[in-house]
Amino acid sequence: VFPADHTGRIAELLAQLEPAEWRENDSASGYVAGQEIHQYADSYNSSIQHLVLDDEIRKEIEQLLLPISDLVADCLGHPWRIVNFLCRRTLPTASEVGPLAWHNDGWPRSLVKILIYFTPPGSETGTTELQVSEDVVHQIQGEAGTWCLFRNSGLVHRGIRPMSQPRVSIEVTIGPSWTNRTFPEFAGLNAQY
Repeated sequence: VFPADHTGRIAELLAQLEPAEWRENDSASGYVAGQEIHQYADSYNSSIQHLVLDDEIRKEIEQLLLPISDLVADCLGHPWRIVNFLCRRTLPTASEVGPLAWHNDGWPRSLVKILIYFTPPGSETGTTELQVSEDVVHQIQGEAGTWCLFRNSGLVHRGIRPMSQPRVSIEVTIGPSWTNRTFPEFAGLNAQY
């Protein structure tokens, strides 16, 4: 769990942001635009508010990730860098489409995710479920600041919508690097590396 004062400060900054509309062609040069969500675009935009972070918030995220960079590298067996990130407000009215449906990201196994929750993850407040075996599903629970590193293309998973207040989280996609680099590179709302 990240320190409450730091995650609280970031949560206050995130609360001030206006949502951006998800668009199919929103990906930077060198990235591929994801194809699987386009048929759900209207439902997706009404279920999830995407937040585009300014440099101030991105620097705060960098400072948040810095203390765990060696731990994450030890878990992966190599240094890492951020290749993209998404900040989302999942609404209580969200439909079970896109990241809220059971899925496997289908990316190269060298890319993994770190999920950071700025609202406490749980069945009432919204969370993520990971299918760890055919019969076992693990639900992430904890306090604001809880984070999880997982192989998003190795585990079937889904987001769970909150019951009353929006769930605020950041999904950080990381990949191998020569050195740990924790500055959040933003490649677009529909960018796949």
